Amino acid sequence: EDLRDYLNLVLLPNCRVMPTSAIYEQALRIQSQAQYCFYDSLIVGAALVSGAKQLYSENLLPGGLFGNLEIVNPFE
Repeated sequence: EDLRDYLNLVLLPNCRVMPTSAIYEQALRIQSQAQYCFYDSLIVGAALVSGAKQLYSENLLPGGLFGNLEIVNPFE
């Protein structure tokens, strides 16, 4: 019961980006341009489609720009 409440009150309201064809199309462009693996390209594509300004990642090239999206390594 507590887990269901947490899911409904905290987690689900934050799930705003659903897979769409736009995300997959962005991911294919990013994979081609940046030579990222498709999984990483999906993450960047979803961030772009959602309108994010920064994407925190330890594994992606820090300082990289994709339109208005900046890749930031939180450990640097």
